[in-house]
Amino acid sequence: MIERTKESVEKYEEGQRKEEIDLSSIESYLEKDDENDIPEDSREKVNAPKLAEGMIPIKYVNDNWVITNEDDKEWYDYSAGEKRWANVMLSDGTYKTSEKNYQTDGSTVVKENELGSMFVWIPRYAYSIKKYHTASNLTEGTTQEIFDIKFINGTGTKDFEGKSYGKSYDEGSITVGSPTPMIVHPGFTFGGTEFSGIWIAKFEASMTGENKNTTDENDKETHNKLSDTHSVKVLPNAETWRNISVEKSFLNCYNMNGDENIYGINGNQIDTHLIKNREWGLVAYLTASKYGSVPTTNTYNKSGRQEWAGGQNYKGNISQSTTKNITGIYDMNGGAWEYVAAYYDNLDQNLQDFGGKVLFNNRTLNESYTKYWDKYDVDVEEKKVVEKEGIYRNYDVYDAENSGNQKRKYLTDIRYNLMINKLGDAMHEVIGTGYSFQGKTTTNTRTWIKSVSATASEFGTGYYNGDYALLGNCLLTFTLRGGAWYYGNGTGIFTVNDISGYQNSDITFRPVLIIN
Repeated sequence: MIERTKESVEKYEEGQRKEEIDLSSIESYLEKDDENDIPEDSREKVNAPKLAEGMIPIKYVNDNWVITNEDDKEWYDYSAGEKRWANVMLSDGTYKTSEKNYQTDGSTVVKENELGSMFVWIPRYAYSIKKYHTASNLTEGTTQEIFDIKFINGTGTKDFEGKSYGKSYDEGSITVGSPTPMIVHPGFTFGGTEFSGIWIAKFEASMTGENKNTTDENDKETHNKLSDTHSVKVLPNAETWRNISVEKSFLNCYNMNGDENIYGINGNQIDTHLIKNREWGLVAYLTASKYGSVPTTNTYNKSGRQEWAGGQNYKGNISQSTTKNITGIYDMNGGAWEYVAAYYDNLDQNLQDFGGKVLFNNRTLNESYTKYWDKYDVDVEEKKVVEKEGIYRNYDVYDAENSGNQKRKYLTDIRYNLMINKLGDAMHEVIGTGYSFQGKTTTNTRTWIKSVSATASEFGTGYYNGDYALLGNCLLTFTLRGGAWYYGNGTGIFTVNDISGYQNSDITFRPVLIIN
């Protein structure tokens, strides 16, 4: 009995010691400094990139792209100090999601010739213009911001602190120089559905096969299959796909998610299309905030051409990126002109001739494609077209015998005024007041637009940073952005021009992916 009693006492004392140790451990844990001992994710809170079949997360480490995974905290960081935007490649390179022929822990190094088409994630955000219609003198490479940005949680209207924002505002009620209301960018609404973010092509489009830079070879529709002679690619150090009409630019992006596509993507999961004007604005606004950096002009050309505009020497030319580092989007300032899916609804013949009979039936947009285009209204006078020898045109405005007398000033002012409350597209919102035309100077620099008369050969300027703008010609029914490399100071992320939609060696395009 004595022995059993001793044993019981020892077990009780041992239990007491264990309990004291446990309590001590809990107290020690509770006394820890939360910031130092319980690290949290310090990145700016943004919607995580949304992935689908065919998409492979990649990050840049030690001068190489490596394959990672969506849980990797080093994949992206949208904080103002980091500006590290998320990148993916599609399965049209060496590595494919269907084959799982890679590791996702960063050990698989992707060589340049192994890359698939590359896209960059733009997370949902709300924006405010700091000084409405006021020159910011935002020169290339500056860190000054034009826009305030609040990242939105999910697909709603609240930020990560629970504050809610509107989805529109009345431009006519805003005083020049004052900030605009903070609203969710309308570019995140597509076909009536709200999205947490979208994927934008990292570079201007290039092609598989040899780019002959001729209208016969380049102005063709592709279904982006292995059997096609040409398919759309989005790669660095590649010759840009130019000499292509707006119709073929649109269709080639639209066909990227078709059956047997080379990218490994599922058309039921991913929508592919030519970048819309509002989607261009989506990137431009984030770029001109503290979370991006306004890129310098891509002026590189080879043998007098811009054939390498698509990310030539992109590792060395990071100043041409929207983040001033390798994770951003390239060639939005210079490179080649880029078609965007936007048009003026003026019934001119060019809508059908270059928009294509598939897109424009009897000079009216095919309803099947409505969500893919930004439509701009024009004055009723501009829509008064008549038919002559099978061509529908407003001959009162257009004078074929005297191309310098096309009432451009009249058209520009009307088009500009009708753009009010077309938000998010980097057009009316950021054009300075007193919009008209200003001639190009002999030094190829441009100033703020002034109320002066102009001929058809003169240029319009406006926008922050004096980015070049031209809006008034009844024959020019489609829209270009960015500017060509040879325009020098006339290029910019807010630069805009109008075009008939034809094939041109200075014009390319850029696709967008949206995950359903």
